[in-house]
Amino acid sequence: MSPEQPPASVDLPATHTAPVVITGATSGLGLATARAMAKQGIPLILAVRNMAKGQEVAAALLRSGVRVAVRRLDLANLATVKSFTDGLIEDGVIPRAIICNAGVQTFDRLQRSADQFELTMATNVLGHVALLDPLLSHMAPGSRVITLGSETHRGGLRAFGFPGALLDLQTGVHRHGLRGRRVLGRSWYPGREF
Repeated sequence: MSPEQPPASVDLPATHTAPVVITGATSGLGLATARAMAKQGIPLILAVRNMAKGQEVAAALLRSGVRVAVRRLDLANLATVKSFTDGLIEDGVIPRAIICNAGVQTFDRLQRSADQFELTMATNVLGHVALLDPLLSHMAPGSRVITLGSETHRGGLRAFGFPGALLDLQTGVHRHGLRGRRVLGRSWYPGREF
């Protein structure tokens, strides 16, 4: 969905007070998702690396009258992931849905996360797993975890002979973590649904 397209209907009641967390909400699919949900009055938490950009997006979304909070989250740094999840739990803010959208691609040279993992794997998989793990046990039955992907599925691990393997791995990890929790999990990237 481009930012110019009208929002699609989101199957979450606008009157529900629990927010939706969106990672990578300052650009691309994350920003389009935040705009669509804000137009429907769904409370949001923008989980962002760049707080200035997050505040800018929040200011625009607030004009629609929706409740929006911005919290720092760098999925490539497990300390900030822990701080983010601890903060939500301590504040009693348990999301109705988590949209795992943030991601990076590093094909030209090896890059490392703050924790020395390969950057794409750290951000796109490990960071989201670390985000979900402490929150899932607090989420209400019927809550949702949605994993989005864009270009990494088109051969992000082609050098290793696994086209599409990164999102496939992320999906498998999330489904394993959701098993037995009455939380719904879905993964999408353009043209394919898991």
